[in-house]
Amino acid sequence: MSLLEVRDLAVRFTVEGRAFDAVKGATFDLDRGETLAVVGESGSGKSVTALSILQLLPYPAASHPGGSIRFDGQELMGAPERTLRAVRGNRIGMVFQEPMTSLNPLHTVERQIGEVLLLHRGLGRAAARARILELLRLVRLDNAEARLGAYPHQLSGGQRQRVMIAMALANEPNILIADEPTTALDVTIQAQILKLLRDLQRRLGMALLLISHDLTIVRKVADRVLVMQGGTIVEQGPVADVFEGPRHNYTRHLLDAEPKGRPVPADATAPALMTCQALKVHFPIRRGVFGRPSGWIKAVDGVSVAVRDGQTLGVVGESGSGKTTLGLALLRLVPSQGAITFAGHDLRAQGARDLRALRRSMQIVFQDPFSALSPRLSVGEIVGEGLAVHRRNATAAERRRMVERALAEVGLETAMRDRYPHEFSGGQRQRIAIARALVLEPRFLVLDEPTSALDMSVQAQIVDLLRDLQQRHRLAYLFISHDLRVVHALAHDVIVLKDGVVVEHGPAERVFDRPETDYTRALMAAAFAIEAVETAAVRQ
Repeated sequence: MSLLEVRDLAVRFTVEGRAFDAVKGATFDLDRGETLAVVGESGSGKSVTALSILQLLPYPAASHPGGSIRFDGQELMGAPERTLRAVRGNRIGMVFQEPMTSLNPLHTVERQIGEVLLLHRGLGRAAARARILELLRLVRLDNAEARLGAYPHQLSGGQRQRVMIAMALANEPNILIADEPTTALDVTIQAQILKLLRDLQRRLGMALLLISHDLTIVRKVADRVLVMQGGTIVEQGPVADVFEGPRHNYTRHLLDAEPKGRPVPADATAPALMTCQALKVHFPIRRGVFGRPSGWIKAVDGVSVAVRDGQTLGVVGESGSGKTTLGLALLRLVPSQGAITFAGHDLRAQGARDLRALRRSMQIVFQDPFSALSPRLSVGEIVGEGLAVHRRNATAAERRRMVERALAEVGLETAMRDRYPHEFSGGQRQRIAIARALVLEPRFLVLDEPTSALDMSVQAQIVDLLRDLQQRHRLAYLFISHDLRVVHALAHDVIVLKDGVVVEHGPAERVFDRPETDYTRALMAAAFAIEAVETAAVRQ
């Protein structure tokens, strides 16, 4: 008997009287100590299938017209809440796709992990604190003890993901469901996390259900793979068999899909659109009753960059290196020191009204698409919200056409404008966020991990879209990413950040082909030969 047996699973969503089947007759097994990967494009039913196992789908919007889910011989479909509570977070752990929305913004790291230990183990404060530190060190969270009192917004995307993994592993579950567990992590940490999961599997006999759009990772870590399309499992089998001899056309499509090509031609003599000189962003570390600073976190420390019209500047580095903070500082969304100039305007000298007028030309796509989209607004309202501020003279009909055009440009049907964010997959939500930025026709875009939540085929579409828009409108991009393959396809120049400092800067081809620093060479090895990093991680 397998540890997990799923038979003819069906999931139906009903929204405002409309019903659609998200999963149709899914059948699979998961054995002890096995890694089963679930792959497919956004909206194929991967995450819905995983959430069904723990009965975490929203009721009454979601229902199960049929099927059975048996864990260790016990039926979970329709099980009483008391039974499910004993399983959730204890015998079956889960790492959710979007850590920012899964972590409580009002609780510290210590309290959130401690709740899991208290609920299932009843540990006292001292024992729980020791266990929390052990878990944070297992997932390689830097300066773990200092992070205990941190809140989610004070951590980078990769650091938040590591906290989520620590929570899921707290009670040493029999099954770990990992929904895109390395999406927000840089490539070097990906290798460490994957090694950690394999070590825990061997030590605990833990089974792993891995949901991922990164087929490189799936090829490396999974024993078996099942491929989903439109809520249906179209192919499953041993990884080697499926990857080397795919039987279904859709599987072949996934294996062939990846970002390709080179950046659009750029004029090296074009004027600089966005520049900064000696930019610094230092966050205070406050302790004591009065919260006086006891030190500073130098998130960005003396960075100078220039982005030209029609050019893409790639920003790479490990999680916590200051990539996102740099982008926010350029747009004056966080306090900073140093000179910032946009289109000849000194942004520091601009008053609120003048700065607001410039913001139409400076837009951002945030890393976490779910927390960046209001759950109370429809897609049409979200994308069109900026038009109400910056295109006041446009009629309602004109704004509607602009919204529909922006949705079409990112590959979404115009009929989706009346739906809400929770009705979309993570990849679809990211496309909505990109449409919101594009609808104002900006000159400069900060793209903060815009493809991290997308499967490879959609990554390729977004990369092609960004290149096309750049060529037609001479857009300038600050492209922040840990996926160096995507950066290689888009960037003209690259800066490499480490601990808030630029350690390397130059033309993309030179940085990729002939990196000058050991740190950059390690990043390149991790991106293009991940097995080398895994070998290095084993030696550490």
